[in-house]
Amino acid sequence: MKKPKRSEIAFKNAYIDLLLNEDRDKIFVRTICEKSGYSAMCFYQNYVSKEKFTQKIIDDEIEFYIDNLAEFSDLLYSCNATEEACVKCKKKFFDHIYENKDLYRCIFSNKLAPETDHLYERKISERLIKSINSNELRILPIVNTNNGVPEIKFDENHAPGVCNDKNDYMIWFVVRNRMIGYLLAEIWCKNDFNLSPLEMAECFYRMMLILDGGSFIAKYNSLNMRA
Repeated sequence: MKKPKRSEIAFKNAYIDLLLNEDRDKIFVRTICEKSGYSAMCFYQNYVSKEKFTQKIIDDEIEFYIDNLAEFSDLLYSCNATEEACVKCKKKFFDHIYENKDLYRCIFSNKLAPETDHLYERKISERLIKSINSNELRILPIVNTNNGVPEIKFDENHAPGVCNDKNDYMIWFVVRNRMIGYLLAEIWCKNDFNLSPLEMAECFYRMMLILDGGSFIAKYNSLNMRA
């Protein structure tokens, strides 16, 4: 993800600070600019409108989510998907949320935009599907062995509701990852970040094992090591 400019960071931080105490409809571009220390001209050089500015904030968070999920997916494809490695990877996700607590308070309380939480959730799903279709993000079908040789296929017995059809599997993959990552983040936020990012990453790992029966990590590690 492209590193934001100082002015973009200042505008975002100013807007989030204002949203914590003001209704979004009462916050104008000039108010954001005054609090950020940058001019309106600078704002409009970056954004067409406040609505586009808000959309950019949401899109940037979704890109971070996808980047972290892609890293996690690549890890599961490797033979190094130990508990320590998985937790370390997902801790980056929860570290980011913790460092942006006020932003996520605004997202999950719908302060950022009307029904922000649903918009964020829907856009994550759309972005996941787009990433999978473009091979930017690899989904993980079941690995079986055929005379000791790893064989990849879509297995209808892998999880409830999953068919041996790639599109159905992709939908399940999207729902599963959105459910674990997104909903855990929302619950964490609504409980005022009562656990550390490390504890949240460990919770993510345990939930993944419950939902997947440990199949991704156990099967991929053992088969990749033999391949």
